[in-house]
Amino acid sequence: MTSTRPPAGFLRDVAFERDVEQLHRLGARVLTELLRDVGARTAHMTSIEARVADFADLDPSLVRALGGDKFAMPPLTLVTSADDEARS
Repeated sequence: MTSTRPPAGFLRDVAFERDVEQLHRLGARVLTELLRDVGARTAHMTSIEARVADFADLDPSLVRALGGDKFAMPPLTLVTSADDEARS
């Protein structure tokens, strides 16, 4: 049995998305603390504040309607048996 391998970094991306979903469930306070911490550690607080203001202007109904509130489905991995390969 063989399978096509997922793209490089795929598992890291999925783990990151799962962590972000968990962070979101913790609420606005935790997200604010994270953004402040990243801003302080990287000296990019002004940029973070500007991006937060941009995203805060988005219409939640429109984001939901366009599917922007959900992560994309992960790609499917094709798994075949040796018999399938021999027939090709």
